[in-house]
Amino acid sequence: IIGSPLIIILSIHNYLAAQYLVPSGQRIRSTKGVLIGAAVNFLCNLVLIPRFYSIGALVGSLIAETSICAVYFWMSRDYVRINWLIKYIPKQLVAGAVMCIVLWWLGSLDISVSIIVTLGQVILGIIIYIGILFLTKEKFMLYIWESIKNRKHFQYK
Repeated sequence: IIGSPLIIILSIHNYLAAQYLVPSGQRIRSTKGVLIGAAVNFLCNLVLIPRFYSIGALVGSLIAETSICAVYFWMSRDYVRINWLIKYIPKQLVAGAVMCIVLWWLGSLDISVSIIVTLGQVILGIIIYIGILFLTKEKFMLYIWESIKNRKHFQYK
């Protein structure tokens, strides 16, 4: 659960790198952001791993990825506004939180551990997440649904 925010943080900084920095010819700036994140990760690991072990490594990664995201936002501040996050992220956060709570609750039950149970939890998580995005009418999810609906079949030429 501690690592759950990584999904959102990685999504944001991958979006900024892939959709803005690299296409606009700023690959070197993008690399600088990754190097800053690597340095932050190294320093966090030096401090956190000896005391907190694997949890320390996870927290260090979370801090490092957040630093990369912050650097990318700074680098693209003239083109990408922070209000973008305020407008589009809450629905994903709600969907992710509900999914996390349900799966955490399921994990706390005394269910045998097997690949089938794990696959079931993954499938249930996907259904919950996508279902909530549909219920909240998240624009990108609706766009994907309309794209799928409007294609009767795929033709390979």
